[in-house]
Amino acid sequence: MKRYSASQANRLLPLLRSVARELRQLRAERLEISLLVHDLEQAGRISPEGFDKALGDAYARLAQVTEGFRRCVHELFRLGVTLQRTNPVTLQIPGVFQGRKVTFSWEEGESKVRLLAHSTDLPGIPGE
Repeated sequence: MKRYSASQANRLLPLLRSVARELRQLRAERLEISLLVHDLEQAGRISPEGFDKALGDAYARLAQVTEGFRRCVHELFRLGVTLQRTNPVTLQIPGVFQGRKVTFSWEEGESKVRLLAHSTDLPGIPGE
């Protein structure tokens, strides 16, 4: 598994921000489509006529959004980065700091990676 120094992990941020932006957009679209599916299913119970095509289209778009999520997660996997949460997007990056294996964390909105140790944030990354 590739491990990144703090400076290397920070240089990854433009790419990670791009993936996070796509995940955020997909997350919003998934919510919108899920609400539409719910409404269409409810409407179909009242009057089943005419909602089948719209419901089929919504399910098809939901499958496309799911595939988009899969592609984003695969891109992160290819980099060795783990998606911890999608809201907000939180990533863990395998790292090396002062000769030790560590984990860096980045959450959307942050300007740089943070060093994690035993699930507790350590203040700053001296010298990087």
